This record gives sequence, structure tokens and C-alpha cells, in this order.
Amino acid sequence: MGYFYLLSEFVTPESINLMVTHARGLVSVTITKEKAKELSLPLLGSLDGNQHKNFTVSIDYEKCTTGISALNEAKQFKH
Repeated sequence: MGYFYLLSEFVTPESINLMVTHARGLVSVTITKEKAKELSLPLLGSLDGNQHKNFTVSIDYEKCTTGISALNEAKQFKH
């Protein structure tokens, strides 16, 4: 198992496309526990047993227009 990491200011539709094409997994955004609590996002726990990687329920970008696309995924990282 491997992971792609990218700083949010460098996320583009092309980089998202590369990740979903070659990694074929989840595209995640890192937030603090405080931000998750502020947004009322319940924690689901770790997907692979790693106590440092907890996940919340899935969410979508509020201005998503075309469903899941590299462009809409990239927009999420800019906010």
C-alpha cells in the first residue's frame, strides 16, 4: 500500500487525475480534530489500524456541479 501526498496549494485537476488513475483509492483532505468537531464530522476511526490516520464520514465540496471529477476534487483543496 502506498500514498500520494500533495500540498493543497499545488493541487490541480491534473494532479487529482494522476492520483485517482494510479492509486485508485480515496482522495482525502487533512483537517484537525478541532475542525472535524466544528463541522460536526464524526470520526470513523482508522481504515488500516494506524492510530495516526483517522477518517470522518465522507463529504462533498459544497459547489460540486458534475459529481466526482478531477476538477471538482481539486476545488475542494483550495478552500
